[in-house]
Amino acid sequence: MATANPPQFITDWYHSCIDIFEQITASVDNLTPGQDYEAKALALQLVDQIGRFRVWGANMGAHHQAGSRLSLDYKLREASYIHNTVVKLLKKLNTSLESTYILNLIFRLGGLVINVIKYFARHKKAF
Repeated sequence: MATANPPQFITDWYHSCIDIFEQITASVDNLTPGQDYEAKALALQLVDQIGRFRVWGANMGAHHQAGSRLSLDYKLREASYIHNTVVKLLKKLNTSLESTYILNLIFRLGGLVINVIKYFARHKKAF
């Protein structure tokens, strides 16, 4: 997930956050019906937050490429402090989303391991 040369444009961090948001919701959407109701409920809340984030991005121009006059990067070209603050906040959001995604994968892997152990215990087979 982490890159060798992290992007310094608002638009790059915005799109990175969107990508991770979508990866998290896709991983939760793959749960079978009835499986982990709490995760499904959280996924619905996450979809709502993605929508809010997209609306913010559209209203501010964060989704436009950095060279475009419509982009937030362009609008803040002479306000470096504000630009740097927005980049810093998007970096923090990106890090939090990456951590959430990794924890979700670990949680799902842990559930898989537990199911395998239960299977072998039920069938009394040696590992």
